[in-house]
Amino acid sequence: MESVTAYIAEHFAESLTVEDMAAKAGMAPFYFIRIFRRETGFTPHDYLLRVRVAAAKYLLKNTELTSKAICFTCGFSSESAFSYAFKRSTSLSPTEYRSSQ
Repeated sequence: MESVTAYIAEHFAESLTVEDMAAKAGMAPFYFIRIFRRETGFTPHDYLLRVRVAAAKYLLKNTELTSKAICFTCGFSSESAFSYAFKRSTSLSPTEYRSSQ
């Protein structure tokens, strides 16, 4: 799973599917999901979202990029998907997070 998590860390901004990740691991998708969850504690999708949100948090605090630019830079398909995932993860909107601390 280390190679897959490294792959996710390098390619999180791309459109990754479970099939892509399973192929990288050389496993069938269903089996891959089970093994990935057992090894990491997260489903592949949840892990990918965590990586994307972590990157967005960094960009919000350390750049002047707009939320829209950060959204697409981090691989989210839409601003609403970005806002929903970010708020679910941090309990703050991207704008609230940027202005906090």
